[in-house]
Order: sequence, then structure tokens, then C-alpha cells
Amino acid sequence: MPHTSQTSELNNHERPACLKCGAPMRLIKVENETIDYERRTFECAICNGAMTEWAATSTRAARVQRH
Repeated sequence: MPHTSQTSELNNHERPACLKCGAPMRLIKVENETIDYERRTFECAICNGAMTEWAATSTRAARVQRH
């Protein structure tokens, strides 16, 4: 079972724009799926749109992603 934690807002340059309305989304949940990756869930306060992204949490994982 993945570890789930609530986190604070990301900086504006790290927050994705909502695909529906273009507003900056807020980070609502981070799940540590593996030791090298986390799943981030974002939500739009304007239109309630949501999206999920995977992010590398280590330099080893970042190297793997590029290949």
C-alpha cells in the first residue's frame, strides 16, 4: 500500500496549469509509490478539475526517466 501524505502548496513555477480553465492548480496529495517516484495529485480551485503526475524523487530515478 502506498504511503500518502498531505503537503503544502508548490511554488508557482512547479504548479501545473489546469487543462480545463488554465488556472494554477494546487497540490492536494502526494503518494510515495516507490522509493524513487511519487504520485502527485493536483486540483483546480476554480473549476474543480484534477490531474495526477509522476515525479522522480532521486537523481537515480531522474537518470532512468531520460533514457
